[in-house]
Amino acid sequence: MDAELSGHCHARYAFVRDLLADEFQQERALGQAVAIVVDGEPVVHLWSGHADAGRTRRWRDDTLSCLFSASKPLAAACVLKLVERGAIELETRISAHWPEFAAHGKHETTVRHALAHLAGVPMAEMAPARAVYDPDRLASALAGQQPLWPPGSQLCFHSFTHGVLSSELVRRIDGRSLPEFFRAEIARPFGLDLAFGLEPNELRRCADVELVPGNPLFTMMTDPATPLGSSWAPMPWDELNSTQFRASGFASIGGHGSALGLARFYAAMAGDGRLDGRVLLDTRIVREALTEQAHELDVFMRAPVRMGLAFMLANDVFPFTGQPTAFGQPGLGGVVGFGDTRHRLGVGIVCNRLVAGLEDPFLQRLIDGLVAIL
Repeated sequence: MDAELSGHCHARYAFVRDLLADEFQQERALGQAVAIVVDGEPVVHLWSGHADAGRTRRWRDDTLSCLFSASKPLAAACVLKLVERGAIELETRISAHWPEFAAHGKHETTVRHALAHLAGVPMAEMAPARAVYDPDRLASALAGQQPLWPPGSQLCFHSFTHGVLSSELVRRIDGRSLPEFFRAEIARPFGLDLAFGLEPNELRRCADVELVPGNPLFTMMTDPATPLGSSWAPMPWDELNSTQFRASGFASIGGHGSALGLARFYAAMAGDGRLDGRVLLDTRIVREALTEQAHELDVFMRAPVRMGLAFMLANDVFPFTGQPTAFGQPGLGGVVGFGDTRHRLGVGIVCNRLVAGLEDPFLQRLIDGLVAIL
């Protein structure tokens, strides 16, 4: 494959260019982009490869890619924005704004529980096939869900339902849909090339995802015999590249964006909520979001997870920069956004050929390189 890279890279971060070039020379990548922002300055923005499996469209600086679970903190930022404005509090019961959610003893579940993956409802068992395209039906199924545990008692990464909780809270409190709120209040004012529910001009910029067999996490997510796979039963995985999915705004995995958009968002979070000299999110809210809420074995993924409010905090499985000040959220198959408050650092990596293994060698080498120079 042609390994020619486009973009820019400061001399201190030249190792990133070498790592990305090697991904293409070894034919591990189809299309990929990496961005690093430090103190608000983009020190790396590189991209290469193709946006489709047929290699008819080159990856560009504005190519958008599915963010998978890296979507979740972006969606949660909308809820945090409402907390900042005093429209809701973290200790508010969800049922105060969404009365139907109180069913089956869920009346004690709070906004904090929802954001921290402590709500006890990682699945919506009554949701029909393809329910990701029907927000009302999906919300109704989640409201009627029997909790698996009392709220706050067990950490379980709400892989399928986290974005549903964020979306319905935003809709019930603000009146706008989460895609509308995110676009108007976060993405557009701060020039972040990130979106839920792509518009026609954005659809034309979107990369096609190539699912690679052998990814253990994806295998689990598509196996109905596992709890995680059962929770994902409503998702039509063969429609990831469809216009309908990209336009749906399904907030758990349906965010799309560029590497630079993701890096700038995390740089803002790492910089006490400031981006380009303006407040994206109040410092008090940012610090609360990056404070540990739970650290224990995730019962669905069988791995230890350390969570803030929607943001995963540095842990043994996902160390990010390896510093206790690091945080982020990986997506499926090599997509990741992360930051580090100590270094005021934001990193975004997007790709369209999913990594076959659970661990991403490119990410690990990039982290090793960052640790060496920071």
